[in-house]
Amino acid sequence: MFKKIWKFATGWEKATFFVLVLYAISPIDLFPEAFFGPFGFADDFGALLLFAKMVWNILQRAKKSELENASKSQDLSPLLNK
Repeated sequence: MFKKIWKFATGWEKATFFVLVLYAISPIDLFPEAFFGPFGFADDFGALLLFAKMVWNILQRAKKSELENASKSQDLSPLLNK
């Protein structure tokens, strides 16, 4: 699955992925939980949502591309003549 996502990801999406991973493992936080309490998780939740949306878009683009390639490679004329 990761190879499929990586294959269809644009350069911008790959860079965003690395930034999100670095942010996730970094001890530096935009809204530290120590100061903001439960609201400190808002930036972490936002990063998670951005990652999920990015992966969803890549998978949709991959699915569309695979469907287009499948329709080009198959001869549909026998099905249409029935």
